[in-house]
Amino acid sequence: MTQIINNLLSNAIKFTNPDGQVSMEIKPVSKNELVCKIIDNGIGIPKENIPFIFDKFSKASQNGTAGEKGTGLGMAIVNDLVEKQDGRIEIESEEGVGTTINLFFPILNS
Repeated sequence: MTQIINNLLSNAIKFTNPDGQVSMEIKPVSKNELVCKIIDNGIGIPKENIPFIFDKFSKASQNGTAGEKGTGLGMAIVNDLVEKQDGRIEIESEEGVGTTINLFFPILNS
């Protein structure tokens, strides 16, 4: 979980201007599932790139707001880790408006 959250928060910060906002919310969506949302008002992801965002070395990779380059592996790793925990990811994004990454995980009952 630490690697997932670190990667997504790092991406949100990387793609948000210094005067922008990044936030995280965690809440139950049912008695069996919770959602963790990473929300930014950064540069957003072009709609045509969203289907490829989890591909290794994705062509969807873009430079950060300060010109930082990525490896194109971060989101592929995140997706793999989320799936290993029986979770799923949904992406909502609009260029120039920002991105919300929704991570859904089962709540384990003891």
